Amino acid sequence: MKKTLKYLEFLNENLVEEYNNTVKEVSDKFPLIMKLNSYVKYGNFGGLKKPITDNELVENENLLKLSVQKFDELFKTSYYNTYGLDYSTLLKNPNIHKIYYGDVIKQLIMNSFNINVYHNIFKYESVTIEDFVYKFIIFKMVQKDVSGLETEFKKSILNKLPKAINKKMFLYRFFKNFGNQFNTDIVENILGISKKNMYEMGGVNIKADKIMQKIFLSILKKELDKYKDIISVDTVLDNLLNGILSYYDNNTEDNLKDVIHDKYVAVKLKEYFDFLEEIKK
Repeated sequence: MKKTLKYLEFLNENLVEEYNNTVKEVSDKFPLIMKLNSYVKYGNFGGLKKPITDNELVENENLLKLSVQKFDELFKTSYYNTYGLDYSTLLKNPNIHKIYYGDVIKQLIMNSFNINVYHNIFKYESVTIEDFVYKFIIFKMVQKDVSGLETEFKKSILNKLPKAINKKMFLYRFFKNFGNQFNTDIVENILGISKKNMYEMGGVNIKADKIMQKIFLSILKKELDKYKDIISVDTVLDNLLNGILSYYDNNTEDNLKDVIHDKYVAVKLKEYFDFLEEIKK
């Protein structure tokens, strides 16, 4: 019996340590979570009040429903349909015995840093090359078959380019259709083009993240350098996507994971915090 109790204590200590490490990792990337007690009313952290009266218990339940449904709306998840009002199997904090809506919110925010959760927000239609690339990376990490995405990406490029073309014409046509998504100084630096010879920059004027631009153009240049003149656009685009994926997997400097989280997930979380503050009133 004593051995069993010691083993259970050991398991609990490890669960607590794992939970605390997760909180620290999330707070390092998204410090606002450490101020969550300012945005919620009830919970088991940060000196928050625990609902006691019937009115408070009903309010906690209503706030739980609203906050989980809003998270589902922002992150394209289905927590409310899955758990309803019982989140005992979702929470990873072994020290919590009575769960309140603030505790659930804290767990959802930590879950938003998990690729298996935040990949859902990439299900919308891609608007830019950057959207396509990030969607490809994220979906490749959570599912093996991304052939549909590869086709979607190549179709967006190839419907404006022939399948075989010489390198100079490829770059001219590429930047005429997509150039406004890149900074000219980055294009000049990586592709070695002088200002007077800069391509006409057209298309949607939504600049990609500078780290993404540098990675994209560097890998594109590497692929184009393999050809003397006529290139296979299809092959170049295949190798470009796989090259970016390889960079994502192996490079710790200029981490694309942080870029993706900052650009997409953190924006959703800030919107979520605004909502939490509003319903708390």
